[in-house]
Amino acid sequence: MTRRIPFVLLFLVGLVAGRANAQETNQPRQPHPYDITPAAGPWAILIKSYSSPPVSKEELARTGGQARSQAYTLAYELVSELRRDYKLPAYFFDRSEEARNQERERLAAQRKQRWELYKNMGLKPEDIPEVAHVKKLQTIDDQYAVIVAANYPDMDTARRDLEHIRKLKAPSEKLLDKGGRLVPSKDNKATTEWTPLNPFETAFVVPNPTSPKAKDNHDAGEEEMAILRELNSNESYSLIHKCPGKWTLVVKVYRGTTIIVSRESEKSVLERAGLRSSRSGGDIMSACGKMAHQFADVLRNKQLSFDAYVLHLKNMSLVTVGSFSSERDPRLIEMMNTLSKLHLQVGTGPTETLVNPPQPFQVPK
Repeated sequence: MTRRIPFVLLFLVGLVAGRANAQETNQPRQPHPYDITPAAGPWAILIKSYSSPPVSKEELARTGGQARSQAYTLAYELVSELRRDYKLPAYFFDRSEEARNQERERLAAQRKQRWELYKNMGLKPEDIPEVAHVKKLQTIDDQYAVIVAANYPDMDTARRDLEHIRKLKAPSEKLLDKGGRLVPSKDNKATTEWTPLNPFETAFVVPNPTSPKAKDNHDAGEEEMAILRELNSNESYSLIHKCPGKWTLVVKVYRGTTIIVSRESEKSVLERAGLRSSRSGGDIMSACGKMAHQFADVLRNKQLSFDAYVLHLKNMSLVTVGSFSSERDPRLIEMMNTLSKLHLQVGTGPTETLVNPPQPFQVPK
């Protein structure tokens, strides 16, 4: 039996939509053969997400409705490549369509309320406006998640395929983001290497976003929580210890090898590079953990002032933003929209690539 995936890796992809669309869309997007459906099974593997502004009405008119956003184009090309070159059952999930459906329903309900108000005011039928104007919210970016789903009946089955997928060669470079990796150099110092990021390496298991929501299995056992608390005990921005809310948004994932060194052993390359140690057992020094802490520091500076947190796991560290009461908290939706448009450049390196759109994440307690 494959070891159970840690509960903290279940980001519940697709369960929270972005903000509403200023360009009201009267007709939903037509179904596509690559759309994931409940028939693909209850569990899936998230490979990558894309986000971009939607196509304007003018561009749609100019192209006779054939124009497609960058997010759609990249997701379509990645799904096609996964199917053709990797023989993987790949799909995409349109998060933005869910949000726009919610906006259509909200606008329809508000118009109904407005017309009822006009009637209650005693207006004559001829005096009631034909169009009930209601407030529209900001534009919803096109948001597509690329997903592999092979009718996995449970997490363990999906996890077995995930181990294989994480070892695959990266797709075409035009489909990749660029980011920094902290790597040991020949002079025994840790240096940052900017390179295209292989999305297979950071893929993870998620529920199929179109399947009925599974019973909440987010409560961790005492042993698992004890390990998490210990891994995060020295983190000043600890998500577990500092975040008062139940939900947050994942904006950055740093994957890397955690090195455990006994107290008697020689100092490692990472320790000489100035990485922090834990307080118990041996010294646990994580390159990705240091990068996560430094990035949270950037997000918390006076210019940005984001409420940033860090969660260290055994083989990765997450940076999150915000503290929210639920996955449907209006402030969470607003923050998703803000962060989706954020571009950061730290030092002299390229622009930092964030998880886009940010992923709602339940705070482990």
